[in-house]
Amino acid sequence: MPPRRAPQLYDEKGLLTPARREITGYKQYSYQQIQRGIQLKRLSDLGFGIREVPEITDGTPASENALQPQSL
Repeated sequence: MPPRRAPQLYDEKGLLTPARREITGYKQYSYQQIQRGIQLKRLSDLGFGIREVPEITDGTPASENALQPQSL
């Protein structure tokens, strides 16, 4: 099975639904949705799985702090 593209997977899981779908099949995203996509990518890069993302992105202060740059 070929690997899925992240936006398609996020759409299927309800994590990132496009604002609009063109008749040609292209998906259009709002600025806020693009920012969410970036957040999802960062979480993925940090090793969080698709099942953990909703718990982290529910808007709690702890999740917001987890995504801020950390000084070493």
